Amino acid sequence: MPAISMVIRFDGEYEKHFLFNSVIHTAKSAGDLLLDRDFYIQNGPGLPECEHHELELTDERIWNHRFHPLIHFRTSKLNGRKFICFPSRISSIKDVIKIFITWTVGTTFTMTHGRDFQEVYKNDMDTFLKVMKERYSIEYTGNIKLSMNV
Repeated sequence: MPAISMVIRFDGEYEKHFLFNSVIHTAKSAGDLLLDRDFYIQNGPGLPECEHHELELTDERIWNHRFHPLIHFRTSKLNGRKFICFPSRISSIKDVIKIFITWTVGTTFTMTHGRDFQEVYKNDMDTFLKVMKERYSIEYTGNIKLSMNV
């Protein structure tokens, strides 16, 4: 399975780096989806067209974090695995990277400030990342690793 990992820098009282990891699953048909169909139907525009990518979280500190109720992840009813909440189609690896950057920066905000990053994110990734860097000292370091053969 392809995987993606990234480092986010938080320069609060002291500089801290957060490492996030995810496995990328590719669904070629609706039967290949690992997140339950209800997730897509209730939270998005319906079942995504395939080919579609799902991002499985592999780091327990996300769902065990004290602010985990504010972190945007979903436990699949089908298999109990945890995935980044994104109920729309993710059609390319380029989109995977954009969504992963936004989610990791937003999750760092939630983990360090105890607030849902949706309070700041207004469906514009570039503006969101600029606000996170300038106002909250949280930034994507450019250090991303995409492994296609895991």
